[in-house]
Amino acid sequence: MSAVDSPEYIRDDVAWHALCTHNIVVEYDASGCFRHVSERFAQLAGRTVEALSGQHRSIVAWDVEGDDDPWMIVEQGQQWHGVLKLATSDKSPV
Repeated sequence: MSAVDSPEYIRDDVAWHALCTHNIVVEYDASGCFRHVSERFAQLAGRTVEALSGQHRSIVAWDVEGDDDPWMIVEQGQQWHGVLKLATSDKSPV
């Protein structure tokens, strides 16, 4: 991976910050822990970016539309695209 493709480089870019400010952005490591979440995602989840950072994805409630298991797909190194329904920290739907 070149320096241009690395997440650290992208996160320093103005476009990356704009994307994260106005969109729901989530990045996980291979074990399912949050590497990066956007402020918007954290707000919707009823938590702070700092509270989510490094935590396992299971601390946020999800509901998946369809029959796919997105976590299994991602754990196999593939990209998953679909709809996840997020719930707040008290399990209320967003």
